Amino acid sequence: KKRVVSESTLNTCIKTARKAIGDNGRAQKYIATIYRRGYRFIADVEENACHDSHAEKTTQNPTKINHATHTSIAMETRPSISISPLSHNLKTEYAVWLAEIFTEEINRHLANIPSYIVIAHRTTPTSPADYVLTGSIRKINSHFKLSLQLLETATGQFLWANHQALAIEHNETKAAKLEVVVHTFIAQIEPELNRAELNRLNQQPIEELDAWSLYRKANATLAQKGWNDESFNSVSRLLNEATRQDPTLALITAHLSAFLSISQLIGLNHDHEWKKQAVQAAEKAIDLDSQDSHILGDVGCTFAITGDYERGKHLIQHALELNADNADAWAALGAIKLNAHDESGVDNLRQGIAMSPRDNRTAAWGALLSRGLLSLERLDEAIEVADKTCQCDDKILLPRVVSTLAHHAMGSTDKALLAWQDVLRINPAINQQTLGQLTNKKQMRQLQSLNIYPQAD
Repeated sequence: KKRVVSESTLNTCIKTARKAIGDNGRAQKYIATIYRRGYRFIADVEENACHDSHAEKTTQNPTKINHATHTSIAMETRPSISISPLSHNLKTEYAVWLAEIFTEEINRHLANIPSYIVIAHRTTPTSPADYVLTGSIRKINSHFKLSLQLLETATGQFLWANHQALAIEHNETKAAKLEVVVHTFIAQIEPELNRAELNRLNQQPIEELDAWSLYRKANATLAQKGWNDESFNSVSRLLNEATRQDPTLALITAHLSAFLSISQLIGLNHDHEWKKQAVQAAEKAIDLDSQDSHILGDVGCTFAITGDYERGKHLIQHALELNADNADAWAALGAIKLNAHDESGVDNLRQGIAMSPRDNRTAAWGALLSRGLLSLERLDEAIEVADKTCQCDDKILLPRVVSTLAHHAMGSTDKALLAWQDVLRINPAINQQTLGQLTNKKQMRQLQSLNIYPQAD
């Protein structure tokens, strides 16, 4: 008789088995969790040979661990993704080139997402990926239609699908047009991957999650919930726990440092010790790995925000030399330049935002861009960027404060008060400390002239 065993029942059984042999979900000394596969007993088992016809008792040594196996299993905890060759029925040289280059470019950009491992398609028959991108190219009149679908292999469910049209161009323009299409697809794919992973990770007990899983959950939580006090507290806990579990993962430590620093800039991090923690994490990360573009971008952002501007800028520039597709590094370079009143940061920030995934994480960069434009007195642009950022993230404060100040500076008092009402919707008890993180003294006086300046704490 067939019976269905629920995920929670299986987790309970594994937890009991681990407890019985002196193991737990964090150590995983004897029973390891294999990502998307199940569980494996990883201790070496030894049996004594029988010496006569009467079987002697078998002795086993469950405490002898195969450390190499355990290490390799730990490396499998990041989900994998593969791209199937694009199908097409076209024989033209351009169509063949387009199919090959499109696949290569998507692979290259996906490889820039640290939370996932990209598997070459030829290896997937023996090492199936957790997610697969399938697609096709079809000619329709004077355009090619490029289609992609994201499949979760464990369930066979399509998580996302979209298509883009690409005009038939001359050689000197087609590569640039293709790059735009690739960025458009990648900006949509990563949020869908994060959404699927967050749904899966939320079904597992927190004590069962390893450092990489905690990191993915932190990123996905921020992407889905946006930049607000609740999400800040959740993401901080997850990243701190991830670095505690595995202090050797430089990427996660660097990400923690940048998250704390950016959160302070947009008015979320009120901890008086934030600067000390952020700098310590950044120094540790760069000691562990000083040649990874993502790590350099994150720690450079931290150093610049916490006061060492030149060091931070040089590290971010080096990050971009290593990988010009690092969207966060472009955005961070723009943000720190604007924070230092360097107008060239506007273009850097715009470039980073254009390359970033279309989820709530990008709202922080939009908020900092709107504030930079406000400080440069480019008021129309500041309002436009602030409005777009507010559409992206329903609970982020900074762009709403920027909108209030920009409308007031343009003489639109009614619109300024309307924007301020949206600030109060998010934080009815907003105080001088929070506003002090978001504005300068001149801007504080402008808020006071609107009779909306909060009382001292």
